[in-house]
Amino acid sequence: MYLQNYNPMGNVFLSIVVAAIPILTLLYFIALHPYRDKQGVKHLGIAAPYAAFYGVIAAFIVSCLAFGMPLPAATSAFGLGVLSGFLGIIWIVLGAMFLYTMTVITGQFEIVKESIIHISFDRRLQVLLIAFSFGAIIEGTSGFGTPVAIAGAVMVGLGFSPFQSAVLNLLANTAPVAWGA
Repeated sequence: MYLQNYNPMGNVFLSIVVAAIPILTLLYFIALHPYRDKQGVKHLGIAAPYAAFYGVIAAFIVSCLAFGMPLPAATSAFGLGVLSGFLGIIWIVLGAMFLYTMTVITGQFEIVKESIIHISFDRRLQVLLIAFSFGAIIEGTSGFGTPVAIAGAVMVGLGFSPFQSAVLNLLANTAPVAWGA
C-alpha cells in the first residue's frame, strides 16, 4: 500500500519545487519551447496534446522517483484520471449536442433566431440578447464554451461577420462560465 509522503526531499520548499516540475514542464512546452514548422519558420510553444504528453511523462518520473510511488499505482492513478476526465467531458458535450440537435429538429432554433431578429433591429441589442443572454443559458445548460459555437452560428446567420461573432461571443462567455461545466 502506497502512503504519500508530502515532504520527500526533507525540505518543504524543495518538495514544492519538485512537485511543480510536471506543471512547469507543461507550461514550458506550451509557451516557450522553440520549434520550426515545415517552412522553417521558428515559433515558440508546441501543440497542447504534445505538451500534455511531456507533462504526463514528467509527472510519472517525479511521482515514481521523487515521491517513491510504485509504477503500478502511478499507472492506475493516471488511468483513473483519464477516465474520470473523459466521462465528465463527454457527458456534458453529448448533452449540449443533444440539446442543440433537439432544438434544430423541432424547429425551435429557427423560432428563437427569428424572435431575436424581430425584437430589435439594433445590432448592439442583438449582441446583448444572443451573445450575453442566450449564451448564458447555453453555458448554464451545457458548459465547455459551447455558447461560442451555437450563439456564434446564430449571429453569423443574422449577418455578423464570423470574426466579429467569435470575438463578441468569447467576450460574452467570460461572465457565465462560472455556471457552466
